[in-house]
Order: sequence, then structure tokens, then C-alpha cells
Amino acid sequence: MQNTLETGVSSVRESIESALRDSIVSRSDSELDLSGKIKACRALKLIRAGQWRKAANYALAGLSRRLGQERVFHMPFALGLDPTNACQLSCPFCISSKPHGSDYLPFETYEAIIKRLGPWLIKVDFCTGAEPLLHPRICEMIALAKRYGIETAIASNINHVPDPAALVSSGLDLLMMSVDGISPETYGRYRAGGDFEKVMANMRALAAARRRLGRNRPSLVWNYLVFSYNEHEIPEVVRLAREIGVDFVTFMAPYIPQERRAELQSSIPRFLSPGSSQPSDYCLWPWSGLLIYPTNRVCLCYEDSLALSAADRLAEDFDGVWNGEYLRGARRALAARGAGSGTVEGHNCGVCRRKGEINFCI
Repeated sequence: MQNTLETGVSSVRESIESALRDSIVSRSDSELDLSGKIKACRALKLIRAGQWRKAANYALAGLSRRLGQERVFHMPFALGLDPTNACQLSCPFCISSKPHGSDYLPFETYEAIIKRLGPWLIKVDFCTGAEPLLHPRICEMIALAKRYGIETAIASNINHVPDPAALVSSGLDLLMMSVDGISPETYGRYRAGGDFEKVMANMRALAAARRRLGRNRPSLVWNYLVFSYNEHEIPEVVRLAREIGVDFVTFMAPYIPQERRAELQSSIPRFLSPGSSQPSDYCLWPWSGLLIYPTNRVCLCYEDSLALSAADRLAEDFDGVWNGEYLRGARRALAARGAGSGTVEGHNCGVCRRKGEINFCI
């Protein structure tokens, strides 16, 4: 009996490992590049697309970061932007440290920001912790960014999807679909308040709309958090993703509080809970971009909640914000910290525990 049990466990593990080696599973060397560092290949891609201004601005940002410049002469090349802070779900370990609400960024505010910064922006990430597809004008927001040659990305629980054809036609480049189960039981344990049947129907509808319209964008990425109770589903997730027409599957280790790890943490070593943040040697935020919140606030990054400006005044006040005392202080503190985990008193960036962990993915 014991030998039979061990053989069964070994067979399941081999099946999981085989699925994780499948070409549809994203890896660091795949085209789904989630690195935040300045990369020559990115600048070359911009040049090939004829976006010389963006390429030069991007290179200048990298040089400014390397030199630790406080006052900079380039423009931001990325924005994190929450169209809304609303969300239908109540995921127990949500990455957002802010409570969900019912605020929506006015389209006019967004339009003014894009007109001011669009010529230099490479990417707009339309999600920093809520559900962007709930914004009634999200497709228009994406389309406006595309008119400026900006790459666009959304992370969504896909419980609500506007007309799939409209979303595909908007020009969206990347859609990360957060679905952590292939049955109502496993899905519902984390995605509290979600509708599994609706989610899978929406995933199929998006893939079908893309085929029908003859497009290869948005890239459809199935993001799956691996827990102890759903790790056995990994092979079936890979099979189902291929059947539906998903481009990539990303299996990720979720954050799990220490007191819940014995119950929820996967037994697969690569999916052990990341736990507390570890300091890094590279942070690009003060040289790269800003965060825009639907509560009419502009902030430096996910970890810094100080409002640098009102969002509806950013286009007008941008110069004073981008080279204002607070951002200059952030650059000065990070340059002083250098590599490693040392701290520098006097600015939030000087003591940030998550230095380098949450750069823009460019």
C-alpha cells in the first residue's frame, strides 16, 4: 500500500514538472519579459519602430539612473495608472494595500496626462491593485494611448469584460488574466466573490474575438497562483490554455501570511511563498515614471503614498513635480544607498524595504 501511494505521488509530481516545462509556460527567457531594468533590446525595438524620441528618452533615463542624477532632463517613460479602485472580489491576500472603493479616474484627466506625456511614454500599466475593466471608458483609454504609440497592459480578474471585440480592437497589448483554479471549488477559495463559469466564458470569448478579428494582440496570459489545494491542476491548466488559445501561462507563488503557510503553501519548491520582501540593488522609479490613482492623486510608487500632485493638475504642474524637491530627494537617497541593502535616513526611498522589487515591467 505504501509503495502504491508513493508511486502515485511520484507520478503526479512528474506530470506537474512535465507541464511546467511546456513551451506555453512563460519563463524569464521568453518574449513575456517581466524585467524592469533598462535594456538595450528595448531601445533597439523603439528605434526599429521609428520611435526615436522615445528611444533617446529611454536611454537618457538609464544614464541618469546610472549617474544618480537628482535633476533630470528626460521625461518619464512609464505610468502605472488605476482607472478605478473598484473591484468585485475579496481576495484574502490581495496585493493592494489600499481598500477598494468606487472612484473612477475622469477620462478628461487621463486625456490631459496622456497628451502631456504621451510622446515619451513607452508603456502604461492600467492596474495597480483594482479591476480596470470596470471603468466604463477603458477601451477609449487604451485606444488613446495607442495613438501615441504606447504599449498597454492590464491585469484583470476577467469577471467583467466589456465587449470582447471592442477590447481586442482597442489595441491592448497584454492582458494578464488572474484565474487560480479550473473548478468552482478551487477557483473560489482565493477569488472570493468571483464567478468561475463567467470567467472561463470570458477567457474563451476573448480568444475567439482575437481569432475572428485576425489579430495577435492582446497577448493573453493566464496568471495562476499556486497553492497547496490547486497545485495538482497544473497539467490540466496547461492543456486547457492550449485548447482555449491562451499565449502564455504564468504559475506564480502567492504571498501567504506566515500563520497560513502550513495550510496553504504549495509543496512544490519553486512555489514556496515569497514571504517578506527582500531588498535589491536596483530601483528605477524616481527616474522612470509615476503612479496615477482614481482618487485624484499622483504618487511616486506603490510603496510611497505621499501625494505629489492632484492628477487633474499633473499636466499643468508636471515640471514642478518631476524635478520637485521630493523626487530629487528620492533620487539622492537611492543613489546614496547604492547597491545592497543599506539604508539612508531622511527620505522614504532611503529606508524602503522593497527597493528594486517593484520596478516597471518594460
